Amino acid sequence: MWSLLDADGGRSRWVGASAVTWDGPPAGPALRAVVRIDGQRVHTWDGLLALDGGSLLVRLVKAEAAPTRLKGELAIGRFGAGWHDWRVDGDGTAADHFRLVAGDDVSVRVDRHRLRLDVPCTPQRWTGFAVAAADPAREGSTDAPQRPLHRVGGTHAVDELVELMDAAERSERTAMSSVRLPHHHRARATDALRVLRVLTDPATGAPVASSTTSLPEAPGEDRQFDYRFSWLRDSGLAVATAALLGQSDSAAKYLSFVGDLLDRYSEHLTPLTTTTGEQVPMEREVPSVAGWAESRPIRIGNEASGQRQLDSVAVVIEAVSVHVQCGGRMDRGTWSVVARLADLLADAPFEPTAGIWEFREPAYLSSEELARWFGLDRAVKLARWYRPWLRRSARVTAWVCGRDLARARVEAAIDPATGLLPQRLQPSTLSPGAVVVTDAAALIAALTGFFPADDERAVRLVRGTIASLEQGPFLYRYLPFDDGFRGREGAFVPASWWAVGALAAIGDVEEAERRADAMCAVLAPLQPEEWDVEAGEGLGNMPLLWSHMEAARALYLLQAARIRKRYGRIGLGLWRLSRFARLRLSRTSRSAAP
Repeated sequence: MWSLLDADGGRSRWVGASAVTWDGPPAGPALRAVVRIDGQRVHTWDGLLALDGGSLLVRLVKAEAAPTRLKGELAIGRFGAGWHDWRVDGDGTAADHFRLVAGDDVSVRVDRHRLRLDVPCTPQRWTGFAVAAADPAREGSTDAPQRPLHRVGGTHAVDELVELMDAAERSERTAMSSVRLPHHHRARATDALRVLRVLTDPATGAPVASSTTSLPEAPGEDRQFDYRFSWLRDSGLAVATAALLGQSDSAAKYLSFVGDLLDRYSEHLTPLTTTTGEQVPMEREVPSVAGWAESRPIRIGNEASGQRQLDSVAVVIEAVSVHVQCGGRMDRGTWSVVARLADLLADAPFEPTAGIWEFREPAYLSSEELARWFGLDRAVKLARWYRPWLRRSARVTAWVCGRDLARARVEAAIDPATGLLPQRLQPSTLSPGAVVVTDAAALIAALTGFFPADDERAVRLVRGTIASLEQGPFLYRYLPFDDGFRGREGAFVPASWWAVGALAAIGDVEEAERRADAMCAVLAPLQPEEWDVEAGEGLGNMPLLWSHMEAARALYLLQAARIRKRYGRIGLGLWRLSRFARLRLSRTSRSAAP
């Protein structure tokens, strides 16, 4: 992964290997593949495993036919820092908080920051090595999975590595066995859940937005950012989508994480943190790294940590709403999260914010008032369902008032001539001659039920927004204007899935299916942030959690729309009731299992 940005940086490779085939899911704890080295086919089994006290990068190999010897090369560092120099001492081969784990038959030569490994490879058994990366902050954690890191290695190192890899693959199969997939493009929904699992910190339940930083949205320009942090919006959407697909067990852990954030930061809650709840580092540049396609600057940290985004708060409230409908408990802690986040929405002044697109120059954004509306709407409904004795309290009354004001602002901003919802609520604040910008975030109105599905305003809004921003089956976030960065970005993959879900919501099932089919035909299993439609290439950080979660949600909405079209509202209601009942029963059964 380092070499995406730094061709001279860290690497772990088999010298002279070229890819032949690879099997199995695109995301998970392990990957099986076949490579060709010196004319021979070699099976590889690579893994990245979480253990108590750190993680383990595993590289195992097995010859397909005749025995051979492989040359391995390993170097860690340089990206934004110095190299990690390897040494050999009484504890084996190590570099700072990294430790090499290898079998006795593996020959290792230390060349300062580079390890050169000679690995005998036979058809009879797996062999290879692993790198153990210690995390002192996590050592001894009761939440960490599997065995302690310091116990891995020794005389039977390779046997232990094979055992750990087997256990990781079994655990993955077990976790995916309870999935309830939509009928259309089932593999997309499965891949989404796998991506969520690999991007989630098992100790806290908080996922990161992406595993990469600074892959460009416009190659050669300056649109590249660090996404290796946990966004409330992305994580909340992930919790809701996973619950819809039968994977709600992680929701309680993440909501507890949000509760801890509220205890720590209160009204100063930021849109993103590290997966341990710490503040995100200040954004800085790494000048020594070339970047993908010479795209600079390479950024570490993220300036959005100091922004205010109402949508990130609203999405977590909606996640709770979906979670409890799918069998989750509305216990005291969960209700506290809802109430405190709703208070933040109700109390937030009507003023410029960075919004869902994290503009560097705050503005009065329609998407923010739309978020305020659906966040408070869900909170009011949750209060009526699960805390009915509070429905006339001053607190809930304030939520109702805030919700209704937000609705009035959004409805007043809709252009009566076109039916479009402009990006900015107050066009009068724009400079003379500025163009009123259409924003894909307006589709959230259809996705969240701002208008009834058969309301003509919803139909005009959805079709008009798509027509303004589409390129093939994909959608731009907004058409180019001076947003503070250079270059034209690609079509935005999450917004493109919004179009599928919004069309399904207004009953245009055929067009929604057509768009879903067209995107699935070109998108790889691991979806990027953006898509260059003309070049047929991904742009931006990848795999992007947001892209995968919107795909899964859109496909669920598409199935619901198909049922409604065939059986009517009553049929849809019965399907949802039956589905949620099965999810609750499945969750109860898992909880009761020994």
